[in-house]
Amino acid sequence: MLRLEERVEELAQEANTTVHPDFRLWLTSMPSKVFPVLVLQNGIKLTNQPPQGVKANLTRTYNDLTQEILDSCPAKPTEWRKLLFSLAFFHAVMQERRKFGPLGWNIRYEFNTSDLECSTMTLRNFLTEQEQVPWPALEYVVGQINYGGRVTDDLDRRCLMSILRQYMTPRVLDPSYRITPVSGTYYIPEDGPLESYSRDEAAVGLFDRTASGQLNSLSVVLGQEMDRFNRLTSNMASSLAELQKAIKGLVVMSAELEAMYNSMLINVVPELWARYAYPSLKPLASWVKDYQERMAAMRAWLSGGPPPTFWLPGFFFPQDGIYISGLWIDGARWDSAAGCLVESLPGAMYAPLPVIHFFPERDYEPPGDQYQCPLYKTSVRAGLLSTTGQSTNYVLSVSLPVRPGTEEDVWVLQGVALLCMLDD
Repeated sequence: MLRLEERVEELAQEANTTVHPDFRLWLTSMPSKVFPVLVLQNGIKLTNQPPQGVKANLTRTYNDLTQEILDSCPAKPTEWRKLLFSLAFFHAVMQERRKFGPLGWNIRYEFNTSDLECSTMTLRNFLTEQEQVPWPALEYVVGQINYGGRVTDDLDRRCLMSILRQYMTPRVLDPSYRITPVSGTYYIPEDGPLESYSRDEAAVGLFDRTASGQLNSLSVVLGQEMDRFNRLTSNMASSLAELQKAIKGLVVMSAELEAMYNSMLINVVPELWARYAYPSLKPLASWVKDYQERMAAMRAWLSGGPPPTFWLPGFFFPQDGIYISGLWIDGARWDSAAGCLVESLPGAMYAPLPVIHFFPERDYEPPGDQYQCPLYKTSVRAGLLSTTGQSTNYVLSVSLPVRPGTEEDVWVLQGVALLCMLDD
């Protein structure tokens, strides 16, 4: 913000500055206490805030709804419309609770229409693909993933799930069910065309799915990853600049800078960088190359959209599955002709794993003739124990076919595992 204010002052003082009459500069910003006064004085101010009140929130949602969206689930039209309204009401409650401070949420969360969009897509997919309404799956995906992904406080998550259970329940399909049982003011309207919802004061709905510019789950993940890389890059740039000044004698060589300098001499990643970085056992030269490859992958995703394959550490999107590449097998190798794990070649500890397809499956039970191969971030395998009892270095287990005639115990005893990266 301060740099922006300086730039505006520089432009104002330049006598020869000419601006095209059709030029317009759009700036977006979150609320800030240090917003430049010059920008406020010389620009047109617009604010984008969610509607105030449950009714206004629902009205805005249904105003953007089309009859095509209302008819987009022919497999279960009645369940779709009732649950659609119930989901829209739940979204309005999520936003309205922010007005009540700690009584609503311990932390103020920025729930937005992308959460509602992802939830409605999930709802329609489940209703289309399942014979019965999968209530537990709906409750988990909507509550724990779509909305719960923003919630960092455990008690807030408990509150969210308690609220959701009022809206994702078989009782919603009962015509006599009241969403607000105490007052009975809000209820799900009778099934009908879009106009019938608009005429009902309690009815409200959804938004246009063709709206552009809204974040989906993958975009949120990309944004979080970019934030982490930006923090790491900023730390590397600032520490290197300070180290150069210290070497030239312009500033005092602190103990932290000296440790960084000594680490570079022996080709070790400085602790100052590792503090902000991802787990890795690579020496400094290989680590820098790996860092550049990760940054290139993020830039390619940012500019060209989601790639056809994800380089792990990758990201899981439970829709059509994703392709994962870049994994290594430790203690075995993959036989492409036989399509299974086989023993390592002499003198070869690691072998690359070909591209694999991760596909979400409900109530998955691993086949008995396959090896549940653990996937680790680094070759150390050990890490701090998390609350789940698993090492923080552990990612997940992957079902892999094994050489015919061998049992899972053979590969367990050999310590076969998958790695996200090698040490060199």
